[in-house]
Amino acid sequence: MPILTPDLFERSYFEIGSGTCLEPLLRFSDKFSEFLFIDFELYLAEVENFLRKSIDAVRSCTRIGSVPALVLDRLEVFQDLRMPDIELHTSVRDTLRTVRELCGMEGFEYFDQTVKWANPNQWAIRAFFTRNIRHVDGSYLKRALTLWLVGGEGTLTYVGMGGMCRPPKYVGTIQTGLAEQCEGPIGKIFRHQKSSGGILPKVWIRGRATKKLDLDPAEPFPERGQVFGGWQSDRSFPRAIDPMRKVAAWIERSPALCPHHFGKHTLVPHKIDVREIGEIDTVSLPYNLASVLGVSGRRNVRVASNNVPWMQTASEKLREWQDSPEFIRGKNAALVFAGSEDECAVVVRWLAQFDNPPIRVYLPMPLDYSTFVGTIDLERS
Repeated sequence: MPILTPDLFERSYFEIGSGTCLEPLLRFSDKFSEFLFIDFELYLAEVENFLRKSIDAVRSCTRIGSVPALVLDRLEVFQDLRMPDIELHTSVRDTLRTVRELCGMEGFEYFDQTVKWANPNQWAIRAFFTRNIRHVDGSYLKRALTLWLVGGEGTLTYVGMGGMCRPPKYVGTIQTGLAEQCEGPIGKIFRHQKSSGGILPKVWIRGRATKKLDLDPAEPFPERGQVFGGWQSDRSFPRAIDPMRKVAAWIERSPALCPHHFGKHTLVPHKIDVREIGEIDTVSLPYNLASVLGVSGRRNVRVASNNVPWMQTASEKLREWQDSPEFIRGKNAALVFAGSEDECAVVVRWLAQFDNPPIRVYLPMPLDYSTFVGTIDLERS
């Protein structure tokens, strides 16, 4: 029975050139329980060691008395995958022909040299994790996650596994150079899918080193749906020189949004401004935003740390704010969420426990906003 299938591909978070970076598991556990990473620069002899080093980095940042944000439960190693182990949606010949037609001969020669996903010496690792998300009351939300790490070429895998007609909802190409550029192979494939009336992924995750300029918008995903603060590269991967990344989720278009009410609280789909801050008794802001707005020194502003989200959880930031005199005495409050994106359930559960002070939660990015609304709907059901 095949272990890598188009069904697995379609329901997974799919990333090309990821190394053993665990950030997607710490960001998207509310949307995916399975993750599929393809990287032709990874080799089986080194990847298990890299993976354990990445887990050790997460564990080393865990506060005393807390459970690590991500725990590796067990590994399964598949040293010699053969074609019966891999179910393709599109044959090898048709996949290569499609890539040649869409990417040109120059691009095809590159892919032809890295077609390891069809190699009889193919390998894979299946890693089982538990994602631990702490609520403000100290209880934990636990999510079981499965990560597939496969040595191979990502663009060919996307086509061969059925990406032209059954794509995953999220595709990541973070700091892959050619693969995430507007005129790169993935961009060309996405534009072909769009022009031919095909089904596209919902989100394209792109990013690069922080010392460089942001990536330009790339059709057919020209708008930012989400921006990820503190995204770490694979800290143990020897080719990752700069550990930080500017990473964003790109979407086709931003939907029209309106305020959403939850008890006495309100989700606000736009940025907070200095005038609004001046009218509110207590405000919790990320450090970077407070600095940009020039309000860090105001008495009614509580500055939440702006470090890597899993180094200080959303529950810790909310608890510190909740226990402050300004919050206890305040008649109204405002929150700009600072935490890992999959921790929105923590905020929703926290909001549901009280009515006063009424809180305005500012969510200017459409994917953040839709995630919160969806979580509230689940809470009410």
